[in-house]
Amino acid sequence: MNAQKIALQLASQEAKMGGALAPILGQYGVNIMKFCKTFNELSIIYQKGLMLRVSLEILTADKFNIVLKGPSSTLLFKLYQVKSTISLLDLYKIALIKSKDGDIASLHSITKNLLATLSSTNYTLK
Repeated sequence: MNAQKIALQLASQEAKMGGALAPILGQYGVNIMKFCKTFNELSIIYQKGLMLRVSLEILTADKFNIVLKGPSSTLLFKLYQVKSTISLLDLYKIALIKSKDGDIASLHSITKNLLATLSSTNYTLK
């Protein structure tokens, strides 16, 4: 069987057996209990309930790889904004969350990318 890839969005530490997740994973024969347990353990590094982007590679019913991507910068801006402004402290908090993605090497690079993203949105830095 070739590996199947699925993109999901799930709340950190809140994967449960029921709901919309069961039919999605069930159609691939994935052990849903094992997936939920693994996802919840992996996502503990994020604030509970924070929406995460999840890449799931299904190898067999019992073997799969989960890759977590933190929330998008835009979503984090929305969470931290007050009247369309973001404080420097909140920008730093967002950078710390984004650093868990592992895509960018340094906190400095992440902050520079966030500032560039911020300048292309309706948010301002205060």
